[in-house]
Amino acid sequence: MLFAIAAEISEVFGLVGLKKDEFEQISENVQIYLKKNNIEINEFLSRENSGGDSAGLALVLSSVVANGELQNDIPISVTGAISNTGMVKEVGYIKEKVLIADKDGFSHMIIPIANLNEANKIKEKQNLHIQIIGVRNVDKAIQLIKDLNSRK
Repeated sequence: MLFAIAAEISEVFGLVGLKKDEFEQISENVQIYLKKNNIEINEFLSRENSGGDSAGLALVLSSVVANGELQNDIPISVTGAISNTGMVKEVGYIKEKVLIADKDGFSHMIIPIANLNEANKIKEKQNLHIQIIGVRNVDKAIQLIKDLNSRK
């Protein structure tokens, strides 16, 4: 019942223009989480005709690498929305994202833990070779990248 009321309130906010769209919200969440400016991230977030929220985790990780706080030498596919506290949230179109990442030759893909079961079913059904790893927050994604790079 509580979720239904929250959904109705959210819908009303959207109708009267008080609710941010997904891209505006992810832009705000990335900037709040990073607590500092990154020119490349700001340019990406200011592009016209952008939408959705699934680039949030990739944007944060890219910024951490660009700032020299994380070394990554492995091409890793990343998808996931984030909250302003760094929690990784479920995204849509996971089938398409997994298939594209595998087709493009990525050996690893970091996704929200909430999408992991669906992604693994797709991997098994399509007989893909990509390693799919689910994370709950940005810190876990950073640690995962460190661990993957230490094994190479």
